Amino acid sequence: IAPAHHRFLTVSGPIEAWANPDSQEVSIAMVDTGPVEPPVALDVAGRALIGHPVLVGVPHVVILTDDADAFADAATFDTIGRAIRHDPAFPAGTNVNVISPKADGSWRMRTYERGVERETLACGTGVVATSVVLASLGKAVSPVRVVVSSGKTLQASFDLVKKRGVNVRLEGSATFVYDGVLDPEAIAEV
Repeated sequence: IAPAHHRFLTVSGPIEAWANPDSQEVSIAMVDTGPVEPPVALDVAGRALIGHPVLVGVPHVVILTDDADAFADAATFDTIGRAIRHDPAFPAGTNVNVISPKADGSWRMRTYERGVERETLACGTGVVATSVVLASLGKAVSPVRVVVSSGKTLQASFDLVKKRGVNVRLEGSATFVYDGVLDPEAIAEV
């Protein structure tokens, strides 16, 4: 319903997107992030964790660990994510990203998404949040490659200015998952 290069409006602002018609690769120019906020100490399920909050259109908290996959099994991850999502430190709730370095220089990320209320296979704003937090901590430089739970790699590029991600671009693959019919009235210009 849209050309390969198009813009669409979100509650966080306009988004510009480019799709390669010959592959599944897409690139999205995203809104600038808020500044990475001071770390928050979290005591969840008997674990002392440090979260790094940042707003990427929606609130995120990023937690560094040695091994995101070994951090917790699926049920425990959901329990920890739910507790942090509802922690009083985050009055609007938050998405929770647990990250760890990989030997190839990329990062592994697992995400508990508010609204979905469980771990998801990927989160684009989570990749941006993770990347900006890592850059602000001096642990990575743009572009940052992040392996999400689906096994796919997404890449965030940005300029870090006063702990904010500006000129943010998210790149990766998109997979066709649904076919439907959109009434022409729904896309008519008003």
